[in-house]
Amino acid sequence: MNTGKVTWPIFQSLEAFWPGLQTLIGDIDLAARTARNYHLVWQKFGATPEFLHLTTSTPVKNREGYPLRPELAESAMYLYRATQDKYWLELGRDIVDSIEWFYQLVLVSVDEERTDS
Repeated sequence: MNTGKVTWPIFQSLEAFWPGLQTLIGDIDLAARTARNYHLVWQKFGATPEFLHLTTSTPVKNREGYPLRPELAESAMYLYRATQDKYWLELGRDIVDSIEWFYQLVLVSVDEERTDS
């Protein structure tokens, strides 16, 4: 803390609230840059991993992800309200599409399990 040295190079999905907070205090440009980086992570993995190792850009084992985290969607909503930039609506669409895709896979798996039983 006193040196500025990275001590734990981990991104946690719950941190995606931060751009929303930045937006609420008026730091729109920095909020947009931060949220765009979170969106890149979302696009790479189809959701934000619970924990992402920043030096290797890989999800931390046994903490791969949970797609129903609302933090990034909330940040996009605040940024859209502040800027009216349609990019934030597109980010929201990406989130909805990813969740729908994920749960279609879950439903197919459940159906297959039922027919195999």
